[in-house]
Amino acid sequence: MVEIASKYDVKKIYFDPSYLFNNPEEYFENIEQILTNALAKITTQELVWVLPSFISDNEIENCMKVLNSLESKKVPISIMSDVPGINKLFNSNIYGNHTLNVWNNFCCEELSESGLNSLILSPELSYDEMKILVSKYIKKDIDLEIIAHGNLEVIVSNDDFSNLKDNKSLNMKKQDYAILEDKKRKNLSIKLYLILIIKVTS
Repeated sequence: MVEIASKYDVKKIYFDPSYLFNNPEEYFENIEQILTNALAKITTQELVWVLPSFISDNEIENCMKVLNSLESKKVPISIMSDVPGINKLFNSNIYGNHTLNVWNNFCCEELSESGLNSLILSPELSYDEMKILVSKYIKKDIDLEIIAHGNLEVIVSNDDFSNLKDNKSLNMKKQDYAILEDKKRKNLSIKLYLILIIKVTS
């Protein structure tokens, strides 16, 4: 996935390989090599290691060992975390995780003093709420970002929508949705709405 992401015009790749492991011991035994391999597959992007949420003091120490080892090998790596103040422990760029649930300008102002380089806004915010937050954000010491969720499989269905291959059901010129109709069960139809991805900058 890192190699695929590197082909797009993006500045940073947030990399969280924790799902590959069943326990912290296995994770820390392999994470340094996985980060090194991932970095070898990208071109100009910045690789950001997403630290586990609800991380313990012992796990933070293990992360420090990994980062120090990578730094000694001249391997550039950045960090994403939901632990304010963690920047004092790492000599690298630190980005705030979306789990911080930043939802107003007060959060931004408070976290701007924690040494973070950027924050991901809460995915629960509407476009208008994000506009208000950005307009009231005074210090602007931290870049603000949003996550656009784009899972390939949002819904898995056993129904037959193979007629989509001819693009017959995706005509959105007259309305903001397309109708998916099962070939076998004509009484089954689903409205598919077009979702816009909006970029908010500070």
